Amino acid sequence: MSGGHWDHFEIRFKYELEEFCEEIKERFPNLSKELLNKGKSICEIIHDIDYDFCGDTLINNDHDFEIGSIEKLNLDNAIGLK
Repeated sequence: MSGGHWDHFEIRFKYELEEFCEEIKERFPNLSKELLNKGKSICEIIHDIDYDFCGDTLINNDHDFEIGSIEKLNLDNAIGLK
């Protein structure tokens, strides 16, 4: 595997988000937690797109992938509000 088209951008995003959330968690503990939860799904989505762009893997149907990704993000939100 090549490391993706954007050279593991999702990993850099994850570390930046974790650092940000660590800094805000005292003032905004629930927001920090929600951002980290949402960030996991965002990283997975970015990874899938990244590896599709570079040709390491293939997204078979763009429309279905897009719908599924949006649903994943919305599901994260619904779970977090409970």
